Amino acid sequence: MPAGTITGLVFHSATPPTGEFECSHAKLNQLQHNIVWGQKGNFVEVPTDCPQRDERLGWMGAAQVFVRTACFNMDVAGFFNRWMLDVVDAQLPDGAYTDVVPDILSNRKMGAWGSGAPAWGDAGVIVPWTIYQCYGDKRLLERCYESMTRYMNYLERRCRDGIHPDFGYGDWLAMGSDTSKELIGTAYSAYSASLMSRIARVLGRLGDAAHFDLVFDRFKAAFNREFVTPGGRLTSQSQTACVLALRFGLLSEPPRAHVAAWLGRDIETRGVITTGFVGCNLILPTLSQIGRDDLAWKLLTNEKFPSWLFSVNQGATTIWERWDGWTPEKGFQDVGMNSFNHYAYGSCGQWMYARIGAIDLAETEPGFARFVVRPVVAAGLDHAKASLDSMHGRIETQWTHQDGAMTLRVLVPANTSADIYLPGEIVTSNIAEKPEVQWQDGWCKVQVPAGQYEVQCKVTAGARIHG
Repeated sequence: MPAGTITGLVFHSATPPTGEFECSHAKLNQLQHNIVWGQKGNFVEVPTDCPQRDERLGWMGAAQVFVRTACFNMDVAGFFNRWMLDVVDAQLPDGAYTDVVPDILSNRKMGAWGSGAPAWGDAGVIVPWTIYQCYGDKRLLERCYESMTRYMNYLERRCRDGIHPDFGYGDWLAMGSDTSKELIGTAYSAYSASLMSRIARVLGRLGDAAHFDLVFDRFKAAFNREFVTPGGRLTSQSQTACVLALRFGLLSEPPRAHVAAWLGRDIETRGVITTGFVGCNLILPTLSQIGRDDLAWKLLTNEKFPSWLFSVNQGATTIWERWDGWTPEKGFQDVGMNSFNHYAYGSCGQWMYARIGAIDLAETEPGFARFVVRPVVAAGLDHAKASLDSMHGRIETQWTHQDGAMTLRVLVPANTSADIYLPGEIVTSNIAEKPEVQWQDGWCKVQVPAGQYEVQCKVTAGARIHG
């Protein structure tokens, strides 16, 4: 065939770009490129697991771990609203959500494949909540509420004494660690209950909200009884187990402090990520939540195997399904299940937007009616910029860091406000009125209304991440 007779066309659902991200770390820019192209390749009518082999299924687990990142990159409100119609339609009579939507597996004898798997079935609650958070539209919550309630009833019946059965896919494709399936299932059941409480309040169903609070409390009590030792340690001491317990609010003090410290020591010692699908989207936000931006940065920029940048260094242009899809020592993984275009591990993108690009949600005011600007200050990172076309208008951030000083520019659209966290004392700013300053863990917080701002600050040593 003569050269030039074949033309390649990019084909994906109509999800216009809404976010942009760029920073001074070239390999993170390539990672962002890979995340976007993985999303394009797989968002074709349904959120598929891979576009190039004879599977191409709408796996619920991958969709829920990636949905937050997807909302930054593109306008996916319509895409997920339409897919959730299929999710509700495929729901089984007992209330379980199928693991794949559209459902083509639940009636087959294919091992664990079918319905109700922890972190997969929970997508039926997590996806509508995330879409509401990112776009501020309650209609999807209203349409799915009855379905989500039936799913919660299913979980309560399925869990014996609050503990989820040993069932499902576990922390799918984790490397070098194992997490109890019962722990994962119980943690996700508690998380879905906590989201249902928040959803019920958004919809004005206060009686239901109180009920789901009690359901959450029962799951939390069961989690602590079954998976937390008298000394405050988790019975399954994997990175994923720690992240689920911390991120889902399942621990009180002192176990919370013990688990946070253990997670930090594990990452410092290993130097690499060991989570599979279940923990990959949560580990970086959780580390920031416990005050360990340094470890989040360490994991994100690590180039040793397994890591996000390992695949970048191999020339990847999309996200791999497996950390070990190819290694110099072993070559290619099992060809029966080894996709090089699978977006789940691209869920790190939400942290890149939130902490490097410095555009993050404020959960109490969805749709970015109020948002958080808190740039990470790391060795080897001297500038970044990001933008998001939100429902209220365009948000822009841009910052530079040099010689202990940071200059931050923020565009806050009309009818919104921003909480700006600066890594030190303000030196100059164009904020019209002298802002009220609050200090939180070494960060200077100011709240600003709509407008265009430029702020300079002196970076304190405590806010810096030293490589």
